[in-house]
Amino acid sequence: MIDGNQVRFADKVHGNPESGSAVYKGSYTPFNADGGQDQFTVAIKKLSLQENNPVIMKNVMQEVIIQSKLEGCQYICKCSAAFQETRRSSS
Repeated sequence: MIDGNQVRFADKVHGNPESGSAVYKGSYTPFNADGGQDQFTVAIKKLSLQENNPVIMKNVMQEVIIQSKLEGCQYICKCSAAFQETRRSSS
């Protein structure tokens, strides 16, 4: 897992955020051990889950694990990292 504050969303590439899944072009800026920062262009798959359902979360984590192990296919993105952002309820 990474810190979601290190990820910036840019242009939507595919999907519909209202339907629960979309892919964006974005950037990832990790903090280096020496205090510097690099920036990488990344593809970001955003899933919007309406409820905290353990079965859905298990399936999402299984997808992350499988995609992180993919090697050698130029048509499938390897998952390098994941983060979970909790939506705050409006009062």
